[in-house]
Amino acid sequence: MNDIESIYEKLGISIRVSDKDRSNYTAYKWKKLRSRLIVCLILRSQVYTGYDRNLEIKIGQLDPEKRERLLQSTSPREILQLFVKWKEGKVSFDIEGDVIKFSVSHVGQYKFQETPSCERPKRLRRAEIIEKIDALSLKVLEDMVKKGIFGL
Repeated sequence: MNDIESIYEKLGISIRVSDKDRSNYTAYKWKKLRSRLIVCLILRSQVYTGYDRNLEIKIGQLDPEKRERLLQSTSPREILQLFVKWKEGKVSFDIEGDVIKFSVSHVGQYKFQETPSCERPKRLRRAEIIEKIDALSLKVLEDMVKKGIFGL
């Protein structure tokens, strides 16, 4: 069992595959993605609160190092890309100077397009780009949950 799986186990979330689950690997992967999304929303979302109060308390009781590992393993960008890829959609972004063009499409049911720019008129650093794309990805995930596209 790796480090992140042991943290999930401590929270009461099993994301390991058992021998009987191997027969339905897609269902297992969906369960794992859904669990990652719930933890991501609890850790990062200001809008999405109160879904699982017990889980929120357990996450709050983790020591800072484990909480940081959990935060690193739940990137909104990665979760969104996995989900959209499964649903034959597309996530794209293009960077031109201080502007990021971010677009998400999902089998004709969902479209999102936004073009935020940086406050400083200069070339964005990699960390700033990742931060903005993660924020936009989180916004899309929250919206998909609200619209029932990504059911919890």
